[in-house]
Amino acid sequence: MFSKGEGIGIAAAVCLALCASVKIAIAQSSLSSASKPVVSLSTKKIDFGKLPAGTQSGAESVTLTNKGDADLPAPAVSVVGTGFSLDMNGCAITIHPSGSCPVSVFFKPPNKGKFKGLLEFADSAAKSPQKVKLGGIGEAAVATPTATATSTATATASATPTATATATATPTATGTPTATATLTATATATATLTATATATATPTATPSPVFNVAFMTSANFNGNLGGLAGADAECASVANAAGLPSGTYKAWLSTSAVNAASRLGSARGFVRVDKAPFADQVSDITSGKILNSLNLDENGVDRGGEIVWTATSAAGTLTSSSLDCGDWTSNSNMASGSLGLNSGGPTLWTFTNSFFGCNSAVSLYCFDTSHTSTLTVTPVAGRIAFISKGSFNPSSGAAAADTICQTEATSAGLTNASSFLALLSTTTTSAASRFDLSVGSMPYVRLDGIKIADAPTIASGGLLDSGIWQHADGTYVSSTSESSLWTGSFTPSTVGDASTTCSNWSDNSSMATGTDGQAVSEGWWSPFGNLACNNSLAVYCLEP
Repeated sequence: MFSKGEGIGIAAAVCLALCASVKIAIAQSSLSSASKPVVSLSTKKIDFGKLPAGTQSGAESVTLTNKGDADLPAPAVSVVGTGFSLDMNGCAITIHPSGSCPVSVFFKPPNKGKFKGLLEFADSAAKSPQKVKLGGIGEAAVATPTATATSTATATASATPTATATATATPTATGTPTATATLTATATATATLTATATATATPTATPSPVFNVAFMTSANFNGNLGGLAGADAECASVANAAGLPSGTYKAWLSTSAVNAASRLGSARGFVRVDKAPFADQVSDITSGKILNSLNLDENGVDRGGEIVWTATSAAGTLTSSSLDCGDWTSNSNMASGSLGLNSGGPTLWTFTNSFFGCNSAVSLYCFDTSHTSTLTVTPVAGRIAFISKGSFNPSSGAAAADTICQTEATSAGLTNASSFLALLSTTTTSAASRFDLSVGSMPYVRLDGIKIADAPTIASGGLLDSGIWQHADGTYVSSTSESSLWTGSFTPSTVGDASTTCSNWSDNSSMATGTDGQAVSEGWWSPFGNLACNNSLAVYCLEP
């Protein structure tokens, strides 16, 4: 159970979606029994093998199981060691007797060499912290050719004017004596001017539009921010310390008097610190047209999976006056504030349907509001992937999921609509094997032109560049329930079994189970374990 000081109230269904990604450890409650709980780990060692420096592995999972007969308070999960990072933490909730929770990590070697680390679970069990050894080798990075473009302009001018003039004059006087005089004058003038100029010109760059930088803070703050003015001052201070462009920075927070969306005014053109687009207009933000997660802090560090104070709904309005830490002036454990998930997409980035006590230390979102430049996306070339609007009945067979994908692709007028397939595992076929996901094959993109991931990342179920949270018709998912989907296995590259595929997609009873994912969260594939098959959910649809 949670400690009384945290003031946590999390709806059970949404808790899974939040806790699968949240990296913050909730304080442990005291045990009523003097005996130490007993826990076990599914593995004590993970070897990531060899990877080129700068590339990221797929996520590797470890399961913690409570083998005792009493509740185990949520352990504090951490990763130490260069190159190793926490992917998702499903152990941020109380673990009941015989219950278990998954945690996953990934490896991204910064350079060539051998790397070692530890995944630790600090809990109330004996021999705490529980440790998993991490290892991997970084190899020389593969060089990428750089193309150089040369622009040459040649101008040639030629002028040949020719002028000819002829004058003839004959004066005649008639009298008794006759005199005749003839004067003829002919003048011809020809002038030819030819000028040829050749120049090689270096293209002159047109001034780029200035966009508003948005980020999450690397620093954490309790709920007493000194009101909105104090929160804005923190944003300005953090931006200035990181050397970000000067501007008017506002915290994405709502109060009983002001909604967060209104605080951005007429500003438009919002990008992350790495220049990746976040959203164009404020109306896009509030309608769920989120282009990339806001998971980078002011220094450009990816802090995916952390929670952020917001008190703000997906529509940019106050969630509840009881969930804004007293208009951001209270750090009492008796007051609460609602949260967003920084690795989330539409809806989830600002609203997780959960809250923490205001004595907790949590990050902020900060937005520059100084500029009004229109943000346009330069589409990335690749194969299309989308999440279906239609729901797949898990008793209707895998072919029915393909039909959903092809029908929606056809209705949207997508190229090669009849070739789309569901990214769905069966008991005989892995989801990944249905597509060309080899190294060097075309990456996957959303309909809005944003890159989702390289093909091998899709195959491994690793962290995406951006989520598959857009439908074939161009609309975006509007709720976490709409983004829930069937997957059929714990990684895309593994074959499912009866317990992960609703008996090979033939059983929709509450007694059967299958694996599911969340399109708007960092754990996009199957981070939540098994779900009862009496649910009809969406599927991922990919171009082969």
